[in-house]
Formats: sequence, structure tokens, C-alpha cells
Amino acid sequence: MILKSLVFILELLTILFLLYGFSALAATFLFIHPFHSRSDYSPKAYNLPFAKVQFYSRDGRTKLSGWLMRHNQASEGLVIICHGLMSSKAETLPLAAFMFRNEYDCLVFDFRAHGESDGFFSNLGYREKEDLLGAIQYAEANHLTFDGKVIVIGFSMGAAAALLASAETDQISSLVCDSSYADGMALLKRNFSLFFHGLPKKYFWGICWFFLRKIGGYPEDPEKPLDAVKKLRDLPIFFIHGEGDQTISVSHAKALFKKCPSVKKELWIVPQVGHAEAYDQQTDLYQKKLLQFLGKKVEKKGDLSLSRDGVVDVAAGVIIQDGKVLIARRIKGKHLEGMWEFPGGKLEPGESPQMAVIREIREEVNLEVIVEHLIDTVMCNYPDRKIKIHFFKCRVLQGAIRAIKWGEVQWVNHQDFDQIGFPPANQPILSKVKGYLE
Repeated sequence: MILKSLVFILELLTILFLLYGFSALAATFLFIHPFHSRSDYSPKAYNLPFAKVQFYSRDGRTKLSGWLMRHNQASEGLVIICHGLMSSKAETLPLAAFMFRNEYDCLVFDFRAHGESDGFFSNLGYREKEDLLGAIQYAEANHLTFDGKVIVIGFSMGAAAALLASAETDQISSLVCDSSYADGMALLKRNFSLFFHGLPKKYFWGICWFFLRKIGGYPEDPEKPLDAVKKLRDLPIFFIHGEGDQTISVSHAKALFKKCPSVKKELWIVPQVGHAEAYDQQTDLYQKKLLQFLGKKVEKKGDLSLSRDGVVDVAAGVIIQDGKVLIARRIKGKHLEGMWEFPGGKLEPGESPQMAVIREIREEVNLEVIVEHLIDTVMCNYPDRKIKIHFFKCRVLQGAIRAIKWGEVQWVNHQDFDQIGFPPANQPILSKVKGYLE
């Protein structure tokens, strides 16, 4: 009887040990294999000229895929944008479109094991720095810059990889580091301890670290961005971090900023913002601060949209989803206050109507859209101004509507049109919009 009990206990302990080890293996696998996050849209969604490009990581083994967006004439320089873990190059397109509109060429690419790039395991920046250095080599080999230097903007893992890469090259002229970690090992240990709450943390982490090294290819003593940043004495660096970041504490940004010896460093702690969400949550301010950091003059909006004949150029989006169209109500005190119209706004200098409607809809109602086609261009004379409005049929890519610059926004169907007070400029296209909804 005693022997049977001992055998039972031994079998139970073996099962528990195997379950414990399997849990650690599963946690490790889920963390280092991002399942090649993909998106169904490309720079076409932003009406950007682009070419698909491929190049190798600096290690010469991993083939990476990207999109290159270039101006026909001389630009302000080349910007390389680096995405975060479990993301892809497609997620960086809103920022790429903004930089392109401000006369920068852009290169966005998928890190190893992400998007369309080769590779099976991610390494939280330790190997990804080789991918960024490969992108810089590709830019140099193809003469994409006039001085051999690039601007790098990185998010989360991409920011950490950029810091590690910056310590090994002098070809980065400016670095924007959004939501980077300072010590990857400390972050890993904390996150793995939280992965299976209630398990013995000490042994669980030890098994996970074994799998990370043997399966994921992590080095025995991984580099720390906190050590790399100490070498960046002359590099202009802009650190950005959300104060409410629960994934990577804001303390990481503060530590990086403190250890950075560069006299050209800046730190922006964004209140009430989560992990790598500053661009989405504070778009206007983020864009302004970014251009100021890069030394580019921030143009004022407004009358700059006037053409030489005194006509205001405007782009508006007819956003259709599930048989309804999105309309927005003008706030009190504004021109045509209280009236409903299709959201949009004035073109900025050098901006196409298609790019303007994408930007305006993002800034005004928090949606990313694809422009399908031009519905019509309408001229309208008001007592105090002349307006030329380009109406585009659009569909939603992502986002949840918010009345950021409007009194109210809502989805309506064509039966509601007779009860809605549309301004004169919107009237000529209503019959076409009804046709889409019917």
C-alpha cells in the first residue's frame, strides 16, 4: 500500500513537473514567435508612391521586406521607421505618410519573423539591430541619401534596436526613441513572471531563460540599450514615453535619458498615454514636436490652403460602412455652426487632396481610411469665401470614431438625409451618396 502511494506521488510530481516545463516552453514560444503579423493595406492606402524592396540583415542570412517611398526631386533626407514587437511595417504608415508629406523620403520594413520578412524567432531587439543596420547598408548601397546618413524613428522593440544599432554606426544623424526599454533582461524577467500568475517565479524564469537561449537564440549576456546609450555623445536623440505605459514603465525612458551623454537630447513624457500610443493619442502635438526636433519649420495651417485665385482647397471623405455613411456636426462658433457634413478639412502646403482627406479623417474622427475614388469636385461661393471641395469615397481600415474636432459624429442611412441639415457645398453629391447606400 505504501509502495503504491509512493508511486502515485512520484507520478503526480512527474506530471506537475512536465506541465510546469510545458508552461514555460509555451510562454517562451508565444513571446519569441510573433506569428508574422500582417496587414491588408499598403502605401496605396495613403496614395504614396512606393516600391517594394528586399535586402538582407547585416548578418547576411535573414531576408527582409520593406516599402520605399521617394520624392521625384530632392528631399529633406531619408527616414527609416522601425515597428515594435508583434507589429509590422504597415502599422508605421500613418507616420510615414506624415513624414513624406513634409518632404522626407521613407523606408519602412518588417523585422525578422514579422510581416513579410524571413525568420521564425524574434529577439526583442538584440538581433533586430542587425536588421536595422542591414536597412542602413541598403540605403547606402542604393544611394538613397545625399550624405550617407539617415534619420531613424523606432517604437518599442524597434526603438531598442535603434539604440543598439546607433552605438555601432555613425550613419544615423538623428534618432527618435519612442517607448524603448532600458534593460531587456529585467523587462523579460518581469513579464515572464507575470505570464503564469501563481507559479514559482524563480524556477519558472530559469526554465524560460534556458529555452530563450537554446530555442530563441538569445545571447548569454544580451546587450542593454542602457549601456549603448552611454556611447551616443553627439547623436541628437528624442526620447518619448507614455506616462501610463503598463508594458514598459516610464522609468526606462527616464533612465535612458539620464545616462545619455548627448547635449542634443530631449525627453517628452506624455501624460495619460499607454505603450507606444503617443502618436495615435496626441497626433498634432507629436507631429509638431517631431518636426521641431528635426529642425524643420512647422508651417501654420489655415490660409496656406488658399490658392492664388482666392479659393480654399478642401478634401472631404464620404466614409461608408455597413450601409451607412459617417457625418459630423460643426461646433458652435464655427462657420456653418450646427450643420452636418462629411468630415474633412483644408489642404496643407504641398499636400494632395487624397493625402489631405486621410490626414483630416484621422485627426478629426480617429479613423484610418482607404481612399477608393473621387466622387466629385464642387465649387461653392459663400458670402465670405470661395471653397473647392474634393469629395472622396472612403472605407474604414481601423479605428473607433471620436468627435475630436466636431460637436458630434454619427453613422446614418439614406432615409435620414431628409431630416439632416447639410450645407450647400454638400448638396450636389447627396444623390450619389444615396446611391452608394441603397
